[in-house]
Amino acid sequence: MTTDLKTIADRMLARCVEEGDCLIWPGATNPKGLPVAWAGRATASGRRIIWEAVTGKELQLADCILMTCECVRCLNFAHMCKADRSAVIKLATKSGTHRSPARGQKLREAYKTRTGYDGEAVAALVRSSTLTGVEIERQHGIRQSVVSRIRRGVAWPEKTNPFAGLAR
Repeated sequence: MTTDLKTIADRMLARCVEEGDCLIWPGATNPKGLPVAWAGRATASGRRIIWEAVTGKELQLADCILMTCECVRCLNFAHMCKADRSAVIKLATKSGTHRSPARGQKLREAYKTRTGYDGEAVAALVRSSTLTGVEIERQHGIRQSVVSRIRRGVAWPEKTNPFAGLAR
C-alpha cells in the first residue's frame, strides 16, 4: 500500500466527527450520500480508501464494503466488512431493495426512454403479430429473445387472463 493512501486515510479520519460509535465524514459525498475523497488522480470511495489503508491490501473491482451500522457517511473501520458484488445483490434482493416496485418502475421508464416503446405496447404488438421473431426484430428493433419471452408469457404476461401463465 502506498504511503499516499495512508496519508489520505489519516487526513480523512482526522476530519471525521464522532457520533456514538460512528465516525461521520463531513466532506464530499457521491449522489447516494456516500463519502468520497480525492485520491491521486480521481475521486475514490472513502470507505475503499480507509479499508485499503488499514488492511494494506488493495480491493478488487468486484469487492464492496458493507457497513454494519445504519449511517451512510460513517468511515469507522470497525463497522466495515468486505463482500463481493454478488453477495451485495443477494442481500439487497433479500431485503427487497433490489427488486422493489419502485425499481421496476424506474427500469420500465428507462426502457421506454431508450427504445421509444412502452413495455405493455411492445407485448401487445408481439402478441397480435403473425410475423416471425426475425421479422419483428427487423421492423421494430425488438430482439428475438424478447419476442420469444413475450410469446411464452415470461416477459410482460397478460394481466387480463388469470390463467395466462399456467400454460408454460
